[in-house]
Amino acid sequence: MEQIYLDRDQCFTFSLHYFDEDAKSIRADKILSSKRQGYDAKHREYLQPFGPKIITIKRAKTDAPGWYRVQEGLPF
Repeated sequence: MEQIYLDRDQCFTFSLHYFDEDAKSIRADKILSSKRQGYDAKHREYLQPFGPKIITIKRAKTDAPGWYRVQEGLPF
């Protein structure tokens, strides 16, 4: 998985856009714990190994709403 999904509540929490392009560096464990109903198995399996490591997520206008590309270890 090279992309992760953030719902509207998560985007609000992290001050990110749901529809427009955006980018931010965030701890992977904070992303995992931010989803109220929890993430599906694919997201958990992908994000848990990062632990508290900071990952950079970027979203282009052409990406589906809420989907961010993960750029591991590249601070923004």
